[in-house]
Amino acid sequence: MAAVRGGLLRQAGGALGAATGDGGAGWQLLLVSGWPLTGQHNAELAYLAQYEQHGPTLPFGARRNGYGIDPDHAVVLAVPRFAARHAVGHTRDDRQRITLGPDLLAGSAGPDERDVLALLRGAYPYLPADTEGDGPGARPTATVTTARAVRRAAQLGRRAAYSGPDSTEVYNDLIVGTYSWVPDGDHPGPAATEMENLPVHWLKDWMLLSGRRVRNA
Repeated sequence: MAAVRGGLLRQAGGALGAATGDGGAGWQLLLVSGWPLTGQHNAELAYLAQYEQHGPTLPFGARRNGYGIDPDHAVVLAVPRFAARHAVGHTRDDRQRITLGPDLLAGSAGPDERDVLALLRGAYPYLPADTEGDGPGARPTATVTTARAVRRAAQLGRRAAYSGPDSTEVYNDLIVGTYSWVPDGDHPGPAATEMENLPVHWLKDWMLLSGRRVRNA
């Protein structure tokens, strides 16, 4: 991994060098998807990996890798403003790759955590910090409860076609991002049993769990 990243950084040097001469002073937050920036298609962006990451690495769907599909991730970086401009310009045909955040205040020790969290929620709506704020006794909102009921009803016909909890149909749905797991309204229930029966290695990167409370969802 280090050798691949080093090679890509060297390839990116020419483009980055051209971007540094246009007066881009200061620093800025950046949400970057397609992380980590390995692979030849990321050669122009690989230099971003040298900058400091703020907050966790989050799931961000999936991306094609030859004939297969790999999990995708997103991170927030603090980068020089000229690097932010270069990254946006290079990905102008793929607007989900880069999201610009606010500038960092001159002389500050680091970015405002609220700015970092706001950018991260653009990639993943529910963060570890949200679970801490909700507390152990939190209950789903009325909107979430209603949305879960609608989703359960829509899944009944589809689940009837599955051959079993370890079926190829479930695995394929996880791969293409159409599978969803809806928590029980009352615990314990069938959703808890379903989770226990799914192979753990299937869930590592492919599944977005609907937690006790989802913001704006």
